[in-house]
Formats: sequence, C-alpha cells, structure tokens
Amino acid sequence: MIAAWSTRGWTCIQLQPLTPSKILPPTVFVGSKRKLSPALNMGAYQLLRLLVWSVMKPCINGIVRPRLGLRKYPWYGPYFSKNLLSTRVLYGFSRHVMPPPADWPDTVKVAGYWFLDQPQWQPSEALSAFLEAGPKPIYIGFGSMLSSNTEAFTKMVLEAVRKSGQRAVLATGWGGLDGVDGSQDGKMFFIRHAPHDWLLPRMSCAVHHGGAGTTAAAVRAGIPSVIVPFFGDQPFWARCLQREGVAPPALDRLDLRPEPLVEALLAAQQPAMQQAARRLGELVRAEDGVDTAVRQLQAWKLLPQLAVQSAPLASARSAA
Repeated sequence: MIAAWSTRGWTCIQLQPLTPSKILPPTVFVGSKRKLSPALNMGAYQLLRLLVWSVMKPCINGIVRPRLGLRKYPWYGPYFSKNLLSTRVLYGFSRHVMPPPADWPDTVKVAGYWFLDQPQWQPSEALSAFLEAGPKPIYIGFGSMLSSNTEAFTKMVLEAVRKSGQRAVLATGWGGLDGVDGSQDGKMFFIRHAPHDWLLPRMSCAVHHGGAGTTAAAVRAGIPSVIVPFFGDQPFWARCLQREGVAPPALDRLDLRPEPLVEALLAAQQPAMQQAARRLGELVRAEDGVDTAVRQLQAWKLLPQLAVQSAPLASARSAA
C-alpha cells in the first residue's frame, strides 16, 4: 500500500482490497466456512487495520516520519482519523477478477491491473528449443516464497507433473523450488526467472502461490491457475479465480501431496476451464489500468491534465 497526503486529503494506492465493506469480508477471512455478519465484517476490517499498523509502525514512526520532520502517528496509526471516510483509494486490480462491493464509497476506484512489460527480453536458445519441442508446458513458480524443505517440495512437485503426463517450466525464483538451470529428462526445464508477460502466454496453465502480481499475469495470459497459497492475500486471490472458473480449489501447501496436485493439474487442462481463462484474459487485456489510473488521478486533481499525448507513448500503445 502507498499513501500520500496533499491539500486535498489522503490518497491511497493499493493492490489488495482493504476498504471496509459490510458485504465483502477482509481478505484473510474470504473462504472461511463461517460467514460473517455485516457488523462483524466491519469490525474485522478495523482489527485488520490495527494488525497492519503494528507491522508498519516501527518503520513509519521509527524512521520515515522522524526523517521527514513529521509528528509520529498515535498508537492506533493513521487509519482512524476524522478524514478517513473522505480518503481516496485507487486499486490496481481488475473488476473482472474482484468486482467492487456495492457499499464502497465513490472515493474508491478500481482502475485495473498495472503491468510493466519487458519487450526486449530474449529467452536462451535452450529454453526456446524446449518450448518448441512439444505441447505447451505448465509453468510452476512461487516467486519470492520460501519452502522450509525446498528439496522435498521440489521432488513432490516433479512427481506430480510426471504423473500428470505433462511438461513443465519451473522457475526457482528466490528459493521456493530447487533445480539446476536447463532441461531435465526432456520433460522439465528449470530457469531462475523469466518475465511473466513473455513466458506465461506460452504456457498451458500456471502453478503459483497466488500473489497479486503473479495472479494478474496468469489472468492476462488467458491461462488457468493452480494456486498453492503461502500466506496473506494469496488465499483470497485463489478464491477469486476459483469463482471465475479459471482455477480449481486452492491446495494446502503444508499438506501438499502429489495426488491432489495431479488432480488440480488435470482440472486446469479441461476445455471448460481453458475456455473460461481465455475469456477472462480477453477482458483483462481490453483494460488499460495505467491509463485509467492516470485519468482518475487527474480527475482528483493530483496530476496535471495533458492536452496532447506524446507521440512515442501514443505509437507504443497503438502497436500494443
């Protein structure tokens, strides 16, 4: 979350839905077997804000605000001020994935996803050869997530992929998976990382942790997801994709075995889920979250109005 103050009040930029709602429970409670009442939903949001502030307080009150010469926030943080209801919030996710609740105020806007593509990136010859040597593989990667036993976790994942009869590209990332870069028995290919905007459209589905960024990339690529959440908002995004019919139910990471993963991989290959993923991808690709966000900030008079779009930017958008 990014928050900024101007003479027009607070403006927050967020990737996860944190605006209190009587309809939508906080992300940490989505998927709970017990449905919360409207009053409990609102109370849970206030509790969540206090928990978030307890994590941010040492940095904000201990470092940032003193260096800026600003007074420290009170013990409860900045979330309970008199101006809270007038705070403007701009969300960087798609309404096709998470429709905004009807009780969100007009000061809350959902712009769509914000992507930063890397059009100049080129794959290695070995990766290109692997992709061309057979049908689209599965992407498996957990980004910055870490496993307590990476070797055993990787072994289990490889066993599930082999049992599913599919090929896979595995991104070791920050250590969620363990493997030497390159091909393994012609069915698996390990890489450190690759830009999602290049790689995921060449995959048949994506197995990932459900982070906001990876979820967005898989949705835009038009492929199903198999989500193994680690913590935070990841179970929430898993539920959103399951609701849209583009992902099977999330898998329990702590009790993950080859058999449930095989079932999920096969479910993600079914025509109905593949078709639903393609439709959702088309909707998301039709959005321009960055342009919408800029226009909204201009409407809030937080950015200057530009009378004429620069030629390089206009030509780049038309080419895309």
